[in-house]
Amino acid sequence: MSHEFVQSDCYTKTDYEIGKQLFNIMLALKMIQSSPDGGRDDSFVEATRFIDSKAFDFNNALASMKGLNINIPRASPIDNESVEDCMYKIIGFVRLSGIRDEFVPLITEIYLQLPGILRDTRAPAKVNELSSIEDTAGWDTSTISDQYSVNSDSDGDNWRYTSLLWEKAQVRGMKPNIKETCLSNFPPIFRVTINCMGTEASGEARTKKLAKHLAAKRVCQSLGLKPS
Repeated sequence: MSHEFVQSDCYTKTDYEIGKQLFNIMLALKMIQSSPDGGRDDSFVEATRFIDSKAFDFNNALASMKGLNINIPRASPIDNESVEDCMYKIIGFVRLSGIRDEFVPLITEIYLQLPGILRDTRAPAKVNELSSIEDTAGWDTSTISDQYSVNSDSDGDNWRYTSLLWEKAQVRGMKPNIKETCLSNFPPIFRVTINCMGTEASGEARTKKLAKHLAAKRVCQSLGLKPS
């Protein structure tokens, strides 16, 4: 298996390593839970063997992940990258982004791809269930993205400015011009610049969506527009 990290890749080696470890830990936990004696010392070894056996359908898992409404730079392998490596990078990227509302459905989707013998009849839906994966690894990665965050704003009402700007532009027969730039892979930092109705402004955040909302908000403020 080759672990490709080309210069143009928006994911990093850290994304890959964190994602792979989280995936292995999840498998090990499920093997412990499903074993007749309630757990075995060789669960990690068995998890590795399970992955190497190709019993897990990485292609199907990646296809399912594409249907989720999460902010990721790309959802398909590039160059000589394997589907497995691509999935690890996505897992690591989403977790290090610090957005639990996106990490939970992502891991849940992967969990649903496990053979029935390794999973319960329901998917994990509680955040604290998924936290045990990180606790087992001895990590507290939630502080990583906060430490490097370039903007503490959350989505909040910012989306209303984006909606308003697009509405006003449509009335005038115009369409906002958007430029997206990845400023940093780790921590993930995106800049979105919007040019609309003769005004240009940028927003920077950990996700493209929030950066877009912040840019739209600043354009609206410059134009004297405010959501009702």
